[in-house]
Amino acid sequence: MPVKDILIHPELPPQLLSLDGGLLREDTLYTNRKGKEKRGIRKRAEEALTKLKGTLAAVLEPNEAVLYVARANAPATLLEQFTFGWYIYYITASLLVFTNRRILDFHLDVGSFGRWKWTHGLRSVRWGDLQQARVKGLLTRSLELRYRNGKKETYRLARWGDANKIKMMLENLLHASHGETSPAQQMVPLCPDCYAVLPERAEECSQCQLRFKSHKEMTWRSLLFPGGGYFYTGYWSLGIMDALVESFLLFALAAWLLAAAGFSQPFRGPLEPRLTPGEALASAGIIVFILAIEKLFTIHHGKRFLQVLIPARARPSPARWALFGVAAYGLIGLALWGMIAPQPTLAQLAPDLAVETAEFGTFQSDTEGNISFVPATLVPRTPGLQYGWVVNLRTTRPKVHVLEEHIVWDASVEREGGEPQPLTLNNEYDLDALGGVIYSLWTMEADEPSGRRTLKVSIEGTLVREFEYVVP
Repeated sequence: MPVKDILIHPELPPQLLSLDGGLLREDTLYTNRKGKEKRGIRKRAEEALTKLKGTLAAVLEPNEAVLYVARANAPATLLEQFTFGWYIYYITASLLVFTNRRILDFHLDVGSFGRWKWTHGLRSVRWGDLQQARVKGLLTRSLELRYRNGKKETYRLARWGDANKIKMMLENLLHASHGETSPAQQMVPLCPDCYAVLPERAEECSQCQLRFKSHKEMTWRSLLFPGGGYFYTGYWSLGIMDALVESFLLFALAAWLLAAAGFSQPFRGPLEPRLTPGEALASAGIIVFILAIEKLFTIHHGKRFLQVLIPARARPSPARWALFGVAAYGLIGLALWGMIAPQPTLAQLAPDLAVETAEFGTFQSDTEGNISFVPATLVPRTPGLQYGWVVNLRTTRPKVHVLEEHIVWDASVEREGGEPQPLTLNNEYDLDALGGVIYSLWTMEADEPSGRRTLKVSIEGTLVREFEYVVP
């Protein structure tokens, strides 16, 4: 076992200092790999000692001295790096404390401007439980730890200078601890209250009875509540974002299921054909698949968070979470009702024929030939502009009969009895209705007269809508 005054720098004698009951080595804690004291290293070390004041003194064993401290990022899988993105650097933030006996890994909560605090997550590995430890990398320096049980973990070091100093210390510390192993033979979690060694996924400390948040409860909350897994593990910002995404997916799922049952169809433009029940169910199936993937990611992330044992200081309140669930699903239901309820059937023409919407406006085409519709009551006198009406139907009929009555109020026509008579034009034809969308359009001519217009659209002999518009 390396002694507290083990020689690290050949040219510097050990300089032990007692701080709040714990021991530290000034000759290594504040110096670089050449043994020269640096103001930046001292500042960072003193900040760490201040924030962990009392904790280090309690966790250190007799004759155990702090040799060096370094910021790092704990190991993360490729899947975690991909799904978390840049946030992985906040989730895995750690402070490595090197002593003459072991490496202590304090899990950190990092805030703005580099401020941090200890989250009460703590792990440690004894030097004798390391089969190999080395610093590697060029642009990004990392500390690779290979344990005697065959497992391997890699910490990403925050500073290049820390990597050089740690690399220099490893040779002496590993050599002095050769042959000394503990039953764990790897990095182990420690209780943040009594600092006893805990098994992985521990739900309670056998020594002080401190309870920890459980994987089982995290899984159930992830499945039942939008963002529940993140809220349970204390990651509220991720929980809010996840709750918004899950709420939208649940909203979309319910909307497509209602569409398959014959209600108004969501996310549908005026010119888009109505989906069949089978197509609506297929859309709902896609939403279910996406929601399942999202839930799996939430559970996977929750397991990652719980690798650092999180104390459960209070018993979970089923009533509080039930209230949260009612509120979350209630908001989704209100949003769904707000989308469907304001869209009653405009006209029920027959048992197998109903009009959902009827609008008048202009049509625009993009470079790919796709037509879009914009509701309007003012039609500019632009040559080539297309305008007309669009009606959305709910029917099983292949065709419907349409009658258009076009009244031009300001046109010059013959007078009868001294009163002006508006010009009336009628068009009558059959339109294909299988897609649930029928429309008619006209093209604006250069010599089109200005004035007020009235357009009456009747389907199967029943007046559906009367539109008023103006050509300036």
